[in-house]
Amino acid sequence: MNKYAVEVSNKQSNVEGSIDAFVLLSKRSFIPLNGDYQIKTSFPAQITSENRTIDWNTAEDAIECARIVSQLANLVKLPKNLWVLPTLFAAQVKGDDNTTFYIRGGLRDAYSNGTTIGLPEHLTPVIACALTTRNILTPDKTLFESLVEFGFDPVGLFKDISDGIIGAQLHFIAIRWVPDAHTQNVAYLFDMSQKRFAGILLKDSECEKNKIIRGGKLASSIFYSQPVLHPDSGSNIRIIISTLYFHHTIYTKHIEPLARLLHEKYQISIVDIQAIVHNSLNSWLEKNSEMGMQNKIDLSGRYYERNLACKTLKIGQPPNYRLIRNHKLLPNLR
Repeated sequence: MNKYAVEVSNKQSNVEGSIDAFVLLSKRSFIPLNGDYQIKTSFPAQITSENRTIDWNTAEDAIECARIVSQLANLVKLPKNLWVLPTLFAAQVKGDDNTTFYIRGGLRDAYSNGTTIGLPEHLTPVIACALTTRNILTPDKTLFESLVEFGFDPVGLFKDISDGIIGAQLHFIAIRWVPDAHTQNVAYLFDMSQKRFAGILLKDSECEKNKIIRGGKLASSIFYSQPVLHPDSGSNIRIIISTLYFHHTIYTKHIEPLARLLHEKYQISIVDIQAIVHNSLNSWLEKNSEMGMQNKIDLSGRYYERNLACKTLKIGQPPNYRLIRNHKLLPNLR
């Protein structure tokens, strides 16, 4: 059995049939006291737009995704300065999906390029969504503002985060791996002694939900090195889904809140903010022209929006999105 599963089963609590833990933002994941690994549980009720029960096929997929990410790390195919927490163990009781749970590794188990396992101890992870939200400790300011007061340069910090998160997602799309990199699932890594952004930590190793990964199908598409010469309808669907995840997850959830704060709090002009974000995309594409991104993502400048209304009200054709032209943060590259 996995070492963390043994540790959990041996833990004692003052409340019978429970363990002492910190509950995470998703409300169905938690970290045991005195541990840094995560336990993600089935939650047989709707949170936002979906029922959050984990069926056993999904659990098996999570384990398989961790195996593939481990291979990518060994082959040095992950983005630079990025670490991933693997799903190490899954179980359920008597075939009941309502009881399924995962155990994800802690910081000492994180994968990155090469054979070294674990996040460097000098790096401090901060969940991305916490950077622009207020909390009970500092109700009048965001964590981003606190970092600036500590000595971080606000424009430099925004630029480094923009370069890092846009570049990492483009890299993953290029190798046909699309992580669900929303702001609860990503931690920004900071070097506090140098007062700088230092990288990204993905809290799980799973890829986007619309890809079947059994039977080695996903692995073969990732490690297949030849370009697609004759795109078909299947590749067009993948372009749509990759672009949806890129725009909605990276731009809407990561970039826009930071850009708004930079403009409103520090009076950085919208034109200057646009230039930073446009350059993050343009410079990555220029440096990685061999990746054939025109066959993997829509670079026309149209913004693929898929908010909660699109998803729940089924606006537009599946997978339910709408196109916005002339989005300020997207350059037209065609």
